[in-house]
Amino acid sequence: MRLSRKRRVDLGTFEPPPELPLPSVDRIIEEGVLISVSSVRMALKNRLITAALRDSRDYDAEALRESARVEFELLARENDDTADRLEQLREIHGEEPKPTSGVQAAQWEAHRRRPQVHRLLAVELRHESENRDTIDELVERARTDAWDEIGREITVRLGENGFDSALDPEYERERRARMSMFVAFDLASLQPDQPGRTSGSSEPWRPNQSRRASDP
Repeated sequence: MRLSRKRRVDLGTFEPPPELPLPSVDRIIEEGVLISVSSVRMALKNRLITAALRDSRDYDAEALRESARVEFELLARENDDTADRLEQLREIHGEEPKPTSGVQAAQWEAHRRRPQVHRLLAVELRHESENRDTIDELVERARTDAWDEIGREITVRLGENGFDSALDPEYERERRARMSMFVAFDLASLQPDQPGRTSGSSEPWRPNQSRRASDP
């Protein structure tokens, strides 16, 4: 029996993909600010929930604004520290000669300008920390995020106790109005009185100024 040889498939000639240009420094800074704003918003949301439900602290918008400023400053310091470290390494080891190939040359250029990018990002983050509109929007969005998360948790717990919103045709229709009404109240109102806490206790939550950048 004669065995047939496998037919070779012509895959054509390999052509490397076109080299993508490095994004501009301005674009990198813009994206870095967006990521940082998202990080600050999440931090505010978590602090708001923890302060209200675990620590029984009343809602304090000004304290949240100060906390947002602190978060921006911490992120700015982290970028300054990164720039310092990269510059120190460059002083110790010197700068490598620029490669001639396209991909390696792009990587070399990206590494070369990293200290500059971190410095500029730190400047922009400090500007954001002083922007009242940015801070106010972050606080409000963090508060809404906190309420959404608490609302989902309440819905889950009601379901565990046998409540089925699908059996109530009015539930979904009125849910948005109820949640909007809830947002008008302090998150602390969800927390029942605890032993040792008097009904007139309303100690405001203040940001922890001693938090380090490496703290979770």
